[in-house]
Amino acid sequence: MTWSIARLVAALGLAVIACGTPPDRPPPTRLRHLHQGWSRHDRTVFYYTPQGTELHGLRYQWFRHLELAGSRDRLADPRVLSRFGFLYDPAQFDPHYEPSSFNPGNLPVGLTYHHDASSGEAMLDVTCAACHTGQLEYRGTSIRIDGGPGRHALASVELGQFIPTLLLSLQATSTDPFKFDRFARRVLGVRHPDDKPKLRADLGTVIDAFAREGFRGVSKRLYPVAEGWGRVDALDHIANTVFGDELDPDNYKVGNAPVSLPHVWDIWKFDWVQWNGSAAQPMARNVGEALGVKARLDLVDAHGRALPPEKMYDSSVLIRELHCLESTLWKLRPPRWRERLLGTIGRTKVAEGRALFETHCQHCHGPHVYKRGEQPTPGKPIEWRMVIVPTTEIGTDPLAANNFLDYRYDASALAAGDPRLEVIDAGTALSLVTAKVIERKYDALGLSEIERWTYDGFGRGIEVQTQRGYKSRPLHGIWATAPFLHNGSVPTVYDLLLPEEQRPQRFPVGALEFDPVRLGLANKDAPGSFLFDTTLPGNSNTGHQFRDDGGVGVIGPGLSDAERFAIIEYLKVLGDPAFGDPVDAAPPGPPDCPSTLQGPAGARQ
Repeated sequence: MTWSIARLVAALGLAVIACGTPPDRPPPTRLRHLHQGWSRHDRTVFYYTPQGTELHGLRYQWFRHLELAGSRDRLADPRVLSRFGFLYDPAQFDPHYEPSSFNPGNLPVGLTYHHDASSGEAMLDVTCAACHTGQLEYRGTSIRIDGGPGRHALASVELGQFIPTLLLSLQATSTDPFKFDRFARRVLGVRHPDDKPKLRADLGTVIDAFAREGFRGVSKRLYPVAEGWGRVDALDHIANTVFGDELDPDNYKVGNAPVSLPHVWDIWKFDWVQWNGSAAQPMARNVGEALGVKARLDLVDAHGRALPPEKMYDSSVLIRELHCLESTLWKLRPPRWRERLLGTIGRTKVAEGRALFETHCQHCHGPHVYKRGEQPTPGKPIEWRMVIVPTTEIGTDPLAANNFLDYRYDASALAAGDPRLEVIDAGTALSLVTAKVIERKYDALGLSEIERWTYDGFGRGIEVQTQRGYKSRPLHGIWATAPFLHNGSVPTVYDLLLPEEQRPQRFPVGALEFDPVRLGLANKDAPGSFLFDTTLPGNSNTGHQFRDDGGVGVIGPGLSDAERFAIIEYLKVLGDPAFGDPVDAAPPGPPDCPSTLQGPAGARQ
């Protein structure tokens, strides 16, 4: 598609998108952090350390100064971005707030920058914290859940959401001469007006790239099931980006199985990660995630031919920073229930719930701690075995697991003449690509063997597991992570403990109001909420049932209401040492994390 056609496509779509953005969310007046083992510095490092992602070359300075279409309000104003579910501290809404060097643009949690190696320009970077930092609201208090699931719709292409609104802002800036001049003066500074032509051309290139991606998604109906707030079809997005965008357009596959953004405390202890338990090594998992969020990856030329070896597998992924983020998570604890904030714990009910949990839940959810000498990762201080429950046994929606195992890709361009790459599954193909990217980065950084061992997650190799099921992760802090099941199809723990026909078939998602009784999302249809429909493909709320009359996905006997609420009471304190659950010692973090945030002043203007 030529640039002019791309602009036309964008303009036609944006005329519709201009219907509006989500409504304003009032700034938080009181923000509370729970006891999770992090210092303020740890939190800042996790929030704003980049991982090397690039949204089609969108510059950090551009993003800071873009105006909304039809308005002179900045897109990056906290009052605007908070509408899309991005998180801020209350002080950041103060017009006199002085941003830190880690966050010079006063952006929300998870939006930061890195400097492009070739141009030196500061690029907008979406880091781990954008999707793995949560927040709840209860009685006028905002409760930050570090490592919890994000509540935005970052990947959504639904009308009025973040990405379409960003594209509309870029397009309006390009076509409105007054907007463009204001934008150019702010971005270029002393280089205005000499560099205006180059700025306009660069802006057009970025709009073109966004338009191409949007056109492909719409024309091929790649993501037919609305992801909504707090969900993304992560593995299919990664595969479509790596094997479709970067390798061969014939590799695109339909992503119709969105999953909830998972919480990430304790994951460094897991022997297998991802909802389907498919990945083992943390560096490979994190590199794959960064590639899925548009980190640059060089594989083939414009004609689909493999690049020369000296260029192939080069990437903008930041390896040291990814290890910094991973090791910062070593210290993160599950959130602890604060009685003065959320309500008193019933001690008698906790004891009853513990007994029920040990009888009906622990055999899957554990935690199952490996004995020393039996760990798949011998160097890890502690390792937990994840139970992978087959979809035929658990009865939950199977699409996410099935797509990962059943989709096939043509990766033959990576090694001409190798027939094994002509029809290859996602797990094997991703492990091949991430291994090459990691090896190239390790060599370029000159990492020692012990450093590579540490970065790999205590010496864990890149492995792929292909079970048609989902992992039953330990439930420490699960109370703060609604909605539930891998696809977010059940709003509260109480609903999850009901037979499936009694669970809500449709419910709103978007409001952050917490229900401490049923343990999950309060059923509030706030303006801008997404209506979750469990009748759509990938959205089923079946399985994981407690009932006496049998059926698919029955994992225990029917429960009384008293038993349900006893289990709920225990889940509030599971993992809290004050209630008899020990806390494992975390390995020491690295002596310091690399700082890529102290670069040229261009990012701080």
